[in-house]
Amino acid sequence: MSAWYYVDENRQTIGPLPRDRLIALLREMPRPGDVFVWQAGFDTWKKVSQVEELLPPPPVLPLLPWELQLRPVLPLSAVSVGSTKSIGWVATKEGQLADKLGRKRSQFAN
Repeated sequence: MSAWYYVDENRQTIGPLPRDRLIALLREMPRPGDVFVWQAGFDTWKKVSQVEELLPPPPVLPLLPWELQLRPVLPLSAVSVGSTKSIGWVATKEGQLADKLGRKRSQFAN
C-alpha cells in the first residue's frame, strides 16, 4: 500500500497517510479537488481532481420516469405523416402510438 501526502490550507505537507485516511480527510474539505497530493511514482504534486483513484465514484442515477424511457417503435426513416419528414412514433403507456407532441396516431387517420 502506497503512502500519500497532501498540502493543507496552511501549506504544510501532511503525511504519510493511507489512501483511505486521505479520502476521509478530503471529504471534510470544502474544495477537495484543489488539494495537492503526492505519492511515490508521481513526477510532481498533483491536484486531487487529476488523480483518478482519489475521485469519488460517479453517482448512481435513478431510473428515468416511464415517459422518458420511450423508444421509437419504428425507425424514424420508416414513418411519415403527410410529408417527407419523419415524426418518430413512440408507444404510450396505454400501448398506443403517439408522436413527440403526444398526439395519438388515430388523430392522423383519414
